[in-house]
Amino acid sequence: MLGLRSVSSLILSATILAVQVVTAVPSLAQSPTGRGIDAHMHILSPENWMDTPVGAQGMIDAAIGAETIVQLINDANIERAVLISGAYFFQDHERARHENEFASQQVRAYPERFIGLCSVAPLQSWALDELEYCLTSLELQGLKLHLVAENMDLTNPEHLGVIAGLFAKAAELKPGLPVLIDFNWPDDAQTFSLIQLAFANPSVNIVMAHGLGHHYSELASIHLYRELLGGFGANLYIDISATLFLYPPGSPPFENYMWHLRRFGTDRVLFGSDYPVSSTSETREALEGMGFTPEEQSQILQANAVKVYGFQPYVRR
Repeated sequence: MLGLRSVSSLILSATILAVQVVTAVPSLAQSPTGRGIDAHMHILSPENWMDTPVGAQGMIDAAIGAETIVQLINDANIERAVLISGAYFFQDHERARHENEFASQQVRAYPERFIGLCSVAPLQSWALDELEYCLTSLELQGLKLHLVAENMDLTNPEHLGVIAGLFAKAAELKPGLPVLIDFNWPDDAQTFSLIQLAFANPSVNIVMAHGLGHHYSELASIHLYRELLGGFGANLYIDISATLFLYPPGSPPFENYMWHLRRFGTDRVLFGSDYPVSSTSETREALEGMGFTPEEQSQILQANAVKVYGFQPYVRR
């Protein structure tokens, strides 16, 4: 029989051991790559926000600028963010130009914390000129394309040619330019068209938004092409914004989803909230609950966005 003192000593020893085990597991906040990047956040100017779908549908009740974003990422213990211009909502050149200039202003307010993406409505005659203006005059660091905003279809040869022209212009202006492309989870045929575009445009780094949504199984196809073709798809990435909540732990597709993300490669997966769809805090909590290893979390939360978007080392003032 153990005496009371012996039992107390055993409990104390077990408690100390448990604390040592828990503290030995690195947290995201302790990651050697830093505190993280939200690589998918939308901003909208005071002049135009009400005339966008997110404004009209009541998703937001005010413009979204730098101060809002700073508060959101601070609340999530995230250091930096990729800000996306809302210009793609507008086929009127003047209003689109205003949104791109607004994005540039927000980035310049916090240059150590933000990277800015220009956006255009691809089918408009001014799209190529606006892209050049964004990269040369506004010094924005990438391009966002939202094909559904203009009902584009990548199986349509005319639409495919327009996107190919934008990719070519992007590579001419800035080799390695990141292009975030949202085609809102289309059929597999459009996914294959995008994969072919990536193969034909190796000088553009393409980030497929929202992890291909319900078509995430095509991530395994990209892995297969890489294996067969050697080096194929080196310019293809995904962000998992707005999808972490679709397949939470315990849901039937969860293990399948995780397998495909790992098959594609966690060195090619970026964290993003798609704010205002979700907050950075909500999305980070979802990421932390998915069971990624500390190394995988570090890649997804920060290292991959640094690689794709070219963030410079962050120096706190």
